[in-house]
Amino acid sequence: MGENDYKIIKLLGAGSYGSVYLAKSKRNRNESDYVAIKKFQLRDKQAYLSFKNEIKIFKKIKSDYLVQILDYYKDSRYIYLVMEYAEKGDLEEYIRSSYKKNNRIDKKFLDTVIYQITEGLNVLHKNNIIHRDIKSSNILVFNNNLVKITDFGVSKLLENKNLFANTSIGTPYYMSPELINGTPYDFSVDFWAFGCLIYKMLTNKYPFEASNIGALFRKIMRGKYDLSKIPFKYKGIVSKLLDDKFKRANEKDLYDFILSNSNSFLRMNKLKKIDDISPNYFKKDENKVINKKLKPVYKKLDPIS
Repeated sequence: MGENDYKIIKLLGAGSYGSVYLAKSKRNRNESDYVAIKKFQLRDKQAYLSFKNEIKIFKKIKSDYLVQILDYYKDSRYIYLVMEYAEKGDLEEYIRSSYKKNNRIDKKFLDTVIYQITEGLNVLHKNNIIHRDIKSSNILVFNNNLVKITDFGVSKLLENKNLFANTSIGTPYYMSPELINGTPYDFSVDFWAFGCLIYKMLTNKYPFEASNIGALFRKIMRGKYDLSKIPFKYKGIVSKLLDDKFKRANEKDLYDFILSNSNSFLRMNKLKKIDDISPNYFKKDENKVINKKLKPVYKKLDPIS
């Protein structure tokens, strides 16, 4: 397929390396055939590298909780990436709307977000990929409270012999101390950003805020933030995610949190041992089973308020 197969409807937003448009396939007339098309300039080296990186990452991974590429094509000036369209926008919009309407965010929705992002990160990290830009605007919200991680333009695929990266990159409010001070880092930078994201959903603020970038980075390096604003249920996981990189929470801690706060985590159709879902975490138990193919989380996870 190519440019003649899509009808551009409107601009959805613009990022560092390109604009994103709502479009519709000309071959189909179903409402579900809306797509998002990200446009990159061919002559912009960084934009082109970002496009190539996204393609490389998408060829390596697949998950219900990672946005998928459907198509890509180019013309004389641009390259176009065709992706799934999120009907409800991104999580940043969702947070802003929730606090404007209710001055809070729904905790059951928050718990499903925590579960789904954990699953998405688990797939990335098992494939030696650091996302490096986890933030509210990079989490897309679909119907039925399904969310997916998007934007892999700055993600890092680590070589098998080198499980650390060095490039300082990301969005300042979500950057970990090791990203700021330029020391080697690994997957734990995604967990720090995840902690910032959970904090933002619970308070509509970032854990570290300042009037300028220098002051912000100093606050992050000191690691001092107000945990009193966080409900008791989430204090433990947030504080672990925003901890020193050697003690920081990982998938194990997140799955601990999910399981201890869900009264119906296990609902089964196709059966599989639960220790297969998260290697080296769950103790082997022949009686523990879980869906082989994960259903949308709203059908499976019913958190305790």
